[in-house]
Amino acid sequence: MASEREETSTTSSDKRQRYIRVYFDNIFTKEKQEELERLLVQFQADNCLPHRFVEKGSTVRQFTFLNRACATALPKRKEMTRILDKYSHVEEEEQLVALKHRMTSSAIFGTIFTFGLFSTGSTDDGLAIGEQMESVMQDVTAKGCEIGAVVRDDAGQCDRARRILALRHSRIAFIHGFAHDINNLVKSVLNTSFRTLTKQASLATVTLNASSFKWLVRAQALGSSAY
Repeated sequence: MASEREETSTTSSDKRQRYIRVYFDNIFTKEKQEELERLLVQFQADNCLPHRFVEKGSTVRQFTFLNRACATALPKRKEMTRILDKYSHVEEEEQLVALKHRMTSSAIFGTIFTFGLFSTGSTDDGLAIGEQMESVMQDVTAKGCEIGAVVRDDAGQCDRARRILALRHSRIAFIHGFAHDINNLVKSVLNTSFRTLTKQASLATVTLNASSFKWLVRAQALGSSAY
């Protein structure tokens, strides 16, 4: 008798919230559920809708009108984040594969090699760098390869070295690479002065959004007069 009371009290003390769908079998199979989620993501993207659209009354009524069973299969707003992460990861992998295919097809009639040069020491000028590059090019040519193009950035004296070699090897295209420029751009963006400026602009935006309507009108008038 005591054990029955303990079992009853344990069951009655379970206060977890339950949804009605937990008492029924799954409406869709796993494959059908994934297809529904994929169609929901496409519908959300085409109509520029926020995540909470799946919990709107109009959405539920629409699905209920079409098929009452489908309405129980609608995911919650928080679940939409997981679904979007899943499909965005798949899309990102597909884009990377497509990029690799494009890079492969761009060199379909040849081969791409990556070489690193040794440090030139104190003689870090265009002539010294050009001599190293030309030495590497001669080694590649000696192995039976015909060079069509050489890609080099403009770090330090590399621009001058590229111009010197372009005069000596007129049948080879010496192309400017943007990797070093992109690194410099990122460093400039993350610079302290730029970070301080963006922080002040963000603080001003947050302050205006949280202020009363009176201050919003005054700020708008001040901005119009200044710009």
